[in-house]
Amino acid sequence: MTLETLRLKHPSFCYEKWESELRENTLHVSFTYTLEPDIHFVTKVAFHGIDTEKYAVLDKNILENLFLHLGMIEGFSYWKSACPKYFRIHAGFFSPEQLQFWHELLQKGLSEFYFINNIDGWKNDFVCFSVETPEKVYSRDDVEHGDDVLIPVGGGKDSVITLEMMKETEKNLSTLTINSTNRVRSVLEISEVKKNYEVTRTLDPKLLELNSKGYFNGHTPFSAMLSFASVIAAYIFDKKYIALSNEWSANEGNVIFLGQKINHQYSKTLEYEANFRKYSQMYLSSTIEYFSLLRPLHELQIAEIFTHSPQYFSSFLSCNRGQKKGEWCGECAKCLFVYCMLSPFLPHETLLQIFHQNLFEKESLRPILDELSGVIETKSFECVGTRDETRVALYLTLLKYEGSPLPVLLKYAKSHILNKQTNYQRAAYDLLHSYQTRHFIPPELEKLFRYV
Repeated sequence: MTLETLRLKHPSFCYEKWESELRENTLHVSFTYTLEPDIHFVTKVAFHGIDTEKYAVLDKNILENLFLHLGMIEGFSYWKSACPKYFRIHAGFFSPEQLQFWHELLQKGLSEFYFINNIDGWKNDFVCFSVETPEKVYSRDDVEHGDDVLIPVGGGKDSVITLEMMKETEKNLSTLTINSTNRVRSVLEISEVKKNYEVTRTLDPKLLELNSKGYFNGHTPFSAMLSFASVIAAYIFDKKYIALSNEWSANEGNVIFLGQKINHQYSKTLEYEANFRKYSQMYLSSTIEYFSLLRPLHELQIAEIFTHSPQYFSSFLSCNRGQKKGEWCGECAKCLFVYCMLSPFLPHETLLQIFHQNLFEKESLRPILDELSGVIETKSFECVGTRDETRVALYLTLLKYEGSPLPVLLKYAKSHILNKQTNYQRAAYDLLHSYQTRHFIPPELEKLFRYV
């Protein structure tokens, strides 16, 4: 189906309502949407491990506001199936200033979706938000939340480093996971952080049915959903800090399209972090601190730090394709990128133990290496680092092979990727010793970077 066909067939999308129910120790929240005229969706999110007595005394007006917001970001997954012009809100009230935040998030958070589907989502009036409920002022969380830290964990190397760094503090740590896997649970067990708060999230299966019929599919900003879900968890479980693991490298885009920067990782960028912090402090919570602990670092620096925690080597997993099976697929950009990042710092035998194959011997991955290293314009649409650090990682890995036969991809990198006019030794030094000062790390925690 074409964009015009779908927008004619479905002129409006409506965020109808949210509902919550506490059953035993689980808080169930559901969100209902309509792709008008007659397609209905429900997303279900459950927060487990609720202390019913503590929950009973929480401000229900604050919770109502937090649930309303989580439903907005969840609605993006369904709106994108047909991109209706009108995004109508029946579930609650948002001011014009708040709608500006949501409009920008829809544009930038779905920029990859627009690029992949060749859609100009930046045209005037491409989407128009309308609030169709009476004006209402919601309660903001202004409660002081002690000094505890909540760390969202996805099971990759980045959140492992945040866990290990935060263990050097005297703060009480807990973790937050969404639809955790065996691999994630293994990482948590190794970390020895005593308390994990589990969230389960279920999208409506009708979305897949529509995709099979020609409706649009594509990337939505998962980390933005995590932002709102983590604030709910921090409020319910009384945590002051939400410590993310987003690095400086996430700020680099993938390609320019229609004059716009397309970034698969937009909701991991410093720009989004700043916008969300400002929005949250105005409308959600003035006392919960949302920040990324790894913002001063590049992916290559994080990889080097990670190699000093070998206890996680058999458990961490960054490959999205392999999450269900709990293994690295060895075919995707994420696998190859992580392999590149770790290669300068780990023996070949250790890499084989982690990935169970030598990815540098796979000729089939050459097009992906071109994407990661900047040989072609468009960088892989994955959570990967900058093109510069991929080239530096290849250079550092080649140094380890001096006098030895080169795997096929390293031979290709030496002859076709690395520019002989570039001083990669200097570039490697600068990158590995860099420290970005634009971040939102609380001053009391920035001392954790004394070794950088």
